[in-house]
Amino acid sequence: MRIGVAQIETRASDFGPTSERIVAYSEQAASQGVGLLVVPACALTGAVPVPYVERQGYMMDLAETVVDLADRVACPTVVPVATMVGEEVIPEAMLLSGGQALPLRFSAYAQAMAGGAQGDSVLSDTGTGMDAPTFELEGCRFAVAFTLDDLEDLCDYDFDIDGIVYLPIYGYAADDPASALGTALVEGGFVEDARQGGVWIVAAGSLGCYDTQVFTGGSFILTPEGDLAASAPSYEEALISAVVGPEGEAALSEPLEPEVYNQPFFCWEALALGIRGYARAVGKTDVALALDGTLGSMALATLASDALGPTHVHVLLANPLADVPAAKTNGAVRAGADGLTPWRRVLAAAARRDDCRRLAANLRVDMQERDPELVRATVVGYDAAHGDEERMRAARREAGIVATELADLAARTDALVLSPADKTYLALEADGRAAVTAALLPFGDLYRSDVLEMTRTRHTISPVVPHAGVALCDVPLLDHPELAGLSPEQRLRRIDLALASHIEWERTLSDLATTGESAFAEALIARFDACAPGRASAGVVLEASSRTLGEARRPYGTAWRDRVRDPRELEVPSDEEIEAAFRRYAQNAAAADTGTAGAKTPDGLASDDAGEPTEESQRNELSDLLGYLRDLAEGVGTGSMRAPGESIPDGEGHRGGHRPEGDFNPFGPFGASPFSEN
Repeated sequence: MRIGVAQIETRASDFGPTSERIVAYSEQAASQGVGLLVVPACALTGAVPVPYVERQGYMMDLAETVVDLADRVACPTVVPVATMVGEEVIPEAMLLSGGQALPLRFSAYAQAMAGGAQGDSVLSDTGTGMDAPTFELEGCRFAVAFTLDDLEDLCDYDFDIDGIVYLPIYGYAADDPASALGTALVEGGFVEDARQGGVWIVAAGSLGCYDTQVFTGGSFILTPEGDLAASAPSYEEALISAVVGPEGEAALSEPLEPEVYNQPFFCWEALALGIRGYARAVGKTDVALALDGTLGSMALATLASDALGPTHVHVLLANPLADVPAAKTNGAVRAGADGLTPWRRVLAAAARRDDCRRLAANLRVDMQERDPELVRATVVGYDAAHGDEERMRAARREAGIVATELADLAARTDALVLSPADKTYLALEADGRAAVTAALLPFGDLYRSDVLEMTRTRHTISPVVPHAGVALCDVPLLDHPELAGLSPEQRLRRIDLALASHIEWERTLSDLATTGESAFAEALIARFDACAPGRASAGVVLEASSRTLGEARRPYGTAWRDRVRDPRELEVPSDEEIEAAFRRYAQNAAAADTGTAGAKTPDGLASDDAGEPTEESQRNELSDLLGYLRDLAEGVGTGSMRAPGESIPDGEGHRGGHRPEGDFNPFGPFGASPFSEN
């Protein structure tokens, strides 16, 4: 049979227009002989439905839309929808054919609950604990997967299926190549999955910005041998199709050549798509931002120009005033041992004044000067300042005035305010004295070293950025002896590496301390916790990683802080030890109920009279049990299947990242080392 994928960009839950487009694509597909059309997961309902309080009306309109589509599609069509059970979002796939709408996932669940072991609508394996929805058309049997874990499991276990329809529900993440779909077939592991399972993989990639997630398309169809039968370009709408089944393998004499995945360039394009999509969602065509002399602001101006065109970008030249305070002391500005005092950072930004003007001219964006009256007021404030602390307060006041001017520029041009604040800033610099005032933070989920790599890659295409490097103003103020003596770029990469290890890869303080940098790790995490309130009001952040800062947030007011622990404290007990501990606790509980404490159990094991356990042994045993229960709870209801005793690969994130064991990249998503080759 011939199967097709309609890669379309839509507005979330815009039921009427989206339905018309799906019908039009089904008619086009039917004219090409397509026997099954697959629509991406976010096309109809988006990634996240409406709030719980509006669920009833939403679900009624969605049901009416699906029933109408079932009557109108020109060929059998799989249309995914985001449904709600309680307050939980559950992805579902509706098979529309002959005027009927079959919810595949619900049907599989219902049949499993009814005791059906295997049938037309469910794959069930009691040894794995997973029930996968399936359907059959023209003699081919397909299973449906919504996550990478589901896809892996269907490929790893011997199920009687011919192909897998993959409907990813998570957007692009720079540190997870699998999220790029067809652009990273080998890096994402899809070729290996197809060969491992001996099945066709039909992946339908969503396209556009849905809520805060960016979906880049990249739909594809792979043969059981891992050959590329059909591929849709990223960032563009497309209709692709291929013949699947035995006849399809015979017809595929010349498979397509997979793309070469360039992470920095791909991520740059994904963020550009996100800016366009978010601006359209809030009804804006223009954006406004401040060029403040930092690398991030220059990168953001370039990205905004690429996304919307230069005529839709308004920049305020707002780099800190140069020479005014330095002239007062004949240029003698005090510096610490590392030369990175806050005031030196301000002067470093001011030194990029000419670079900002050249960049605006190169991009041909709308360049706006600051209000001269407000500039003179700032000069007076600088003149009245004595010492670095007063000058820093004057610089912060100037930043507040600039934010007000930027807001006025955005109001005059009806523009969306953008901020260059990145993940490094939000993690370590977003304190109460340096608040972010913007509607959208395109770099908010990427570290500053990632922004640097993207800017350098963009620079190779068209050298518009005068200085694609790291200056003092681009380095977070994290004074620590272990950073002394490093160049600004080395300091930045060292900081970002530690942050990524703690946030994305969930390395504990003890894990970070194994590198011999315990004091640096403690200082970094303490600063990360201190900036939590500043992150709360930062603005909307485009998601671009496998774990956002919001997912790493600790509850406000929590007094407990982790400490560096002895490796012996972190030893994982064996399964036999855990089982024995559970047995002892169960026996003690039973003895307390029957009043037979201290009696021998049927298997000859004594409970309390075998020797009084020490306080330390009880504490360690209880800690192990709580850890075991935590791990057990995390695995309940995930639908992931693994062989007995097989652990989750290190670094597998909350999105179910497709990362083989040992694939941890210690230098961030773009793989750049913090040191030179020398």
